[in-house]
Amino acid sequence: MMGRLPKRQDTQIADVLARLLNGQRITALDALRESSAFRLAAIIHKLRHSYGWAGIETTDVSVECADGHAAQVAEYGLPAPVAVAARSRNEVASWMSDVLSCRGASGRAV
Repeated sequence: MMGRLPKRQDTQIADVLARLLNGQRITALDALRESSAFRLAAIIHKLRHSYGWAGIETTDVSVECADGHAAQVAEYGLPAPVAVAARSRNEVASWMSDVLSCRGASGRAV
């Protein structure tokens, strides 16, 4: 099920959604590195509840910590059929391109 696209394209919310629509799976560390977003869970909550992207999936994954121990973190993604169907719509493809232009290649505001 496709939700609404944020009107503002220069935001972390838009950046994270564009990455999800592009097929990326994102952890909090990915969001910090790529989107300069410290609160990925809050962004996902807003996308699900304010923008209608209820299909965003959460998966627990193991990652290795600096001390060698493993930790469980949440990884978010859109099911491939949802992402592909959304990207096939002209307005979504155009919106995604605009978001990348606004946010720059690194995901930071330019």
